Amino acid sequence: DRALVLSALPAAPTKETLSLALSWMRDKAISGEAGTAALKIARALAGEEPVLAAESLRKIQKTSQVESLKKEAEEALEEMQKNEGLILSWSVSSPYMKEGVGGPGLFDIAFEPETGKGDWKPAPAHDQGEDAGLLDFMGLPGAGENRAAYARVLVLSPKNQGARLELGSDDGLKVWLNGEAIHGSNAARGHEFGEDKVPVKFKKGENLLLLKVTNGGGDWSLSCRVRDPSGGPIPGLRFRVP
Repeated sequence: DRALVLSALPAAPTKETLSLALSWMRDKAISGEAGTAALKIARALAGEEPVLAAESLRKIQKTSQVESLKKEAEEALEEMQKNEGLILSWSVSSPYMKEGVGGPGLFDIAFEPETGKGDWKPAPAHDQGEDAGLLDFMGLPGAGENRAAYARVLVLSPKNQGARLELGSDDGLKVWLNGEAIHGSNAARGHEFGEDKVPVKFKKGENLLLLKVTNGGGDWSLSCRVRDPSGGPIPGLRFRVP
């Protein structure tokens, strides 16, 4: 029965399901299944709970009797370090169009998400390899040319502090923080990680980051990494999909 439960736990990645999977690793009869479930849940929580996820992966690496699982935990820790500050999970509202208007012309049209509305759905970015952090709109329903999409995420800051957004987009990009427009680039360009560097100030607690990406033709994508003003990591920073 517990093996069946463990197979379903990763579909609901929470602190509670992670704690349960880790605790069942002590049972030799299901230790491997529990470790596998814990590993999947820890990876899923890496953006919202990076400290907990890292601690859990180290625990798997230290206590698991399955060598392949220990290796996977080690690789997951390395990925977390490489992906530090990258936003890997978004909520997306897309696509938006206007008859006869091309991608650049959509840049200054205020669609529903700019007024607090929109049909929002979870959308993960790539979390591994060279494309880690890339949110590919072309993989979403309704993708195509001459469209706009919106992506949002909550940035959870442990204190009032300055920071820097390192952004890439294909094509045009508009950014709001807590309802205030802070950046815009109506460019026809390919995606490049960190091409736009935007200084910001976070308040303690939740900060709503909203981005609009327009597409004229070809690829359509977005990336965002959050760093301190000098480009280093920000301890205690977390992300949550609203």
